[in-house]
Amino acid sequence: MNKEKVLSVSIKVLAAAVLCLAVLQLAGIWDGAIRVCEPLVGVILLLLAVQQWDKNRRTAVLYLCAALFVLAVAAYILLF
Repeated sequence: MNKEKVLSVSIKVLAAAVLCLAVLQLAGIWDGAIRVCEPLVGVILLLLAVQQWDKNRRTAVLYLCAALFVLAVAAYILLF
């Protein structure tokens, strides 16, 4: 498999997991789902940055900055 296919499938699988976790959180089934969901969003953004790096560098840098922000907030929430 080439790099684009692997990234595309990984992004879709993680996005489905985030959607399921968000539903579990909103439904009140699992109150701690947001602690798993938020870092996954950061990972998705990192994968999107890797995917866009050769095509559109500005978009990739934007994804990278957003990913770092989301992961920093997730780390802050987990630690405090």
